Amino acid sequence: GVIVAILAATVYLLQTMGVLSISLRLPTHLLVPPTVIPPTATYTPAPTLTPTATETPIPTATPLQAAEATPVPPLTVVPLEVGSSVFRLQDGAVMQFVPAGTFMMGTNEINRAPADQPQHAVYLSDYWIDRTEVTNAQYALCVGEGRCKPPVTTRYFEDAAFADYPVAYVPYESAAAYCLWLAGKTGQVIGLPSEAQWEKAAAWDPVAEVAYRYPWGNDPAGPNLLRYVFSPAPYPAAPVGSFPAGASPYGALDMAGNVMEWVADWFDAGYYQRTGVSVDPVGPQTGTARITRGGAWSRDASFAVSTLRNPTRATTYGEDIGFRCAMSAERPPVASGVLLTPIDATAALRDRVEASRNGGEDNAVMGDWESALDSLREALQSGEQETALSLVNERLDWLGAASNRAQLEGALPFQLEHGLLWIREQLPADAS
Repeated sequence: GVIVAILAATVYLLQTMGVLSISLRLPTHLLVPPTVIPPTATYTPAPTLTPTATETPIPTATPLQAAEATPVPPLTVVPLEVGSSVFRLQDGAVMQFVPAGTFMMGTNEINRAPADQPQHAVYLSDYWIDRTEVTNAQYALCVGEGRCKPPVTTRYFEDAAFADYPVAYVPYESAAAYCLWLAGKTGQVIGLPSEAQWEKAAAWDPVAEVAYRYPWGNDPAGPNLLRYVFSPAPYPAAPVGSFPAGASPYGALDMAGNVMEWVADWFDAGYYQRTGVSVDPVGPQTGTARITRGGAWSRDASFAVSTLRNPTRATTYGEDIGFRCAMSAERPPVASGVLLTPIDATAALRDRVEASRNGGEDNAVMGDWESALDSLREALQSGEQETALSLVNERLDWLGAASNRAQLEGALPFQLEHGLLWIREQLPADAS
């Protein structure tokens, strides 16, 4: 009885002194501020600490010391801003980020068609838009899976020399089918851009808060800025991305000239007059014509003006009409294959190589691809930028050799090449 009384008194004394506590809680000034969790992550609260039952308290084991012994690496979030891009594994495309906000759509120029007037405020949520027009090589991936119809005329589509040129001879239905194919593969909301999405990405300057006449600004058009009717060229269109000087403020290319581009909306000549401040508009519900935007190699610069609406019957096709896709999202999950970081892209490419080998699809893949991509990921994770750049260039050189590339089948070489090019683009300029 005496021993029990002494122990009880000792416990009471230790509780009073703060050495022992039945309900163990950290002082608020010692709590680590909560880490920002990306929207795609699920946060699980840490379990409540329960002291180990002992007859004698151990003075050297405190909650603070235990926390310091097992630090949790902080979660990092890639900042998204104008100019941010992602790599889309499924077809090797790069998409540019367009942050949410209001822009001025349409024009007040008195010599313009009434359908393009008046200029009015439109609010758009975050979205992404393809940096370039969809190419013959990309479109062939969808055709190969039986989800897209071949172009009506395959003159250029079946010629490997035009793999990087914009796909043409595709009516509205075929363009929409390609973007929906990507939606199914990624699980994201991907489709043809709305008229508003296309126009904002083409010519709105979010810093100056002005709408430009062309993607590059208000300077007159010229052969160094776009492919149009006055461009000297043996073939009407140009490989996508051939005019970096003509980029829009968001980094989108070829939004003037090259080929006209389908957008999602039905055409209504009076739609702007009946629209006030719109939020994510998608156009009228029905109509007799769709819309193409951005001018083409066959037209003069007046057709390349970013606010010009060109009503086009949905069944129309030709060698001067193509398209690009858009995605309504902020941060797509890694599982979607739309990748925000070089580390994620490297891991996805590595998984793609391994799956191809195991599935027998590309069983002739050189044996060092997996190890090379593992080394690249380690270099990126450890911040060894020069090593990462060297590994990327070595792999691109390997792909550049026709004899090597011929050993890879299907979409794999295309995905590897475009993924590595995007990863190299993300490395700091001083990495070399």
